[in-house]
Amino acid sequence: MDPKLVDQLPSALASLGEPVTTPTNLGGLWPILDHLRKRGAVVVIKLDGERVGDEAKPFTVVVSGGPLNDDYVTTEAATAEDAIGVAIIRCGDALRS
Repeated sequence: MDPKLVDQLPSALASLGEPVTTPTNLGGLWPILDHLRKRGAVVVIKLDGERVGDEAKPFTVVVSGGPLNDDYVTTEAATAEDAIGVAIIRCGDALRS
């Protein structure tokens, strides 16, 4: 996972009511997505095989509802970890605003 994202995760996790243990891999991010799901959010992860190449961003994450109410966040990235990490950070940002 991009180190810049790892640095931003603690404040996002605090906003989401998650224990502030910073995950650094995909396995550590799943419990956070499950926490969002348990709070009523819908989480969609798309892996797009049509997006190829060095600059491709084949991973898309969309989170809506639950603690976000009528709001949603979406992100695209080159890796699953970065796409999920950015989505979690954006959820935390949305809850703080």
